[in-house]
Amino acid sequence: MLEKVEISNAEWDVMRVIWALGETTSRQIIEALSDRRQWKPATTKTLIGRLVAKGYVGTRRKSRAYIYYPIIKEQQTINEQILTSFGNICQMHVGQTLATVLNNVELSKDDIKKLESILEVKAKNAPESLPCNCVPNGSCDCMMEMDNWFLQYWNKKFGYPKKYIWKLRGIKYNKIVALQVQFFVERMEEMDSENIKNIKKILVGVDDSEDAQLAFRVAMRRAIELDATLVITSILEKDEMNIYQAMSRDYIHGERAELEKHMEGYKKIALEAGVKNVQLVFSEGNAGEEIVKHIIPAVEPDLLIIGALSKTGIRKYFGSQAAYIVKYSPISVLVVR
Repeated sequence: MLEKVEISNAEWDVMRVIWALGETTSRQIIEALSDRRQWKPATTKTLIGRLVAKGYVGTRRKSRAYIYYPIIKEQQTINEQILTSFGNICQMHVGQTLATVLNNVELSKDDIKKLESILEVKAKNAPESLPCNCVPNGSCDCMMEMDNWFLQYWNKKFGYPKKYIWKLRGIKYNKIVALQVQFFVERMEEMDSENIKNIKKILVGVDDSEDAQLAFRVAMRRAIELDATLVITSILEKDEMNIYQAMSRDYIHGERAELEKHMEGYKKIALEAGVKNVQLVFSEGNAGEEIVKHIIPAVEPDLLIIGALSKTGIRKYFGSQAAYIVKYSPISVLVVR
């Protein structure tokens, strides 16, 4: 088996050109990538140098130019990368993940015939189902166990009522995996890898709905991976108050104080999870308009992450406003469902 090959997304683009041309110069590579990538020539040359240093690309001198050629084989490298990725997920979810991939890529009729032939052979000896291989003699209830632990952890740490905790208890692991696959495959793969690296500040809108809590967890993960600042925002919507409550300063002050205390819990969770820099932003009014017109201009984030569905009641913040935010936001928005 091929030794593990570690190639970044940007390096993959360079390798694809070298594989396609067989032997090429740095100038030819730069020209081939000019339409797809707006890199400076120095950036492309740096990537070529990394591939040479890793032993994936060879070089020789011809007259005054350097010729670059592939040392590793294209299909073999692709196979290794894909098999490594699938080896990192529970085997219960391999089939669904493959189905997601097939639904999102173009295939020729010849490709489809090959797949049908392979599936026909595999179907003869395929088991009815595959067990979880995450733990010995285990099943994929590990996410549910983690969620139960998180509920206990939150109550123990902050003492908030359960109505302010996201209710993930009882959500099956395959649903969570499907959500994560949908998010990372359909959203993150669509974003340019270089743009992802340039994300330095992430804004996440939170309430107590399941979607918003998943958005919070995704935002924490991305902030840790990208070493980005995480800005957590929540809006106190006066629309949910009756006329007497809305006119009462004491009532609004009490609700805001409760919200601020609640948000400190989110901040502590993020810091303990490994996010280095966490900021809180509070506001009052219509959630969608507040985020688009006031919070984004003031905070200047590179990415906004929100949940698709909201929770009704006094903390109905983001989900109901998701369509408005996506339409009018001046920055990229990831909607997690």
